[in-house]
Amino acid sequence: MAARAFQTVRPHIPLIKFRGGHLPKESSASVPPATKSKPETSPTTTTHTTKVTTPGTILEHQQLPKKYARKPLSNEEMEFIQRGGPDVL
Repeated sequence: MAARAFQTVRPHIPLIKFRGGHLPKESSASVPPATKSKPETSPTTTTHTTKVTTPGTILEHQQLPKKYARKPLSNEEMEFIQRGGPDVL
């Protein structure tokens, strides 16, 4: 029978960087620690390095130059979207 190896689960790191930043994490002191159902046999250490960046200038949609602004939809495009796509014969 083949031996199975268990892979440790790494925390999810989102690839999307939102323009508005993120909400500050709540302090963990207010949350009681979770109880473990099974004690670990060997301690696992994870190293996570974060890249220190300085916040840059953030532009809102209204501040973008006209050439980067979204073009308004034509009536034909709006009707196409409203009916759900191409007509089925």
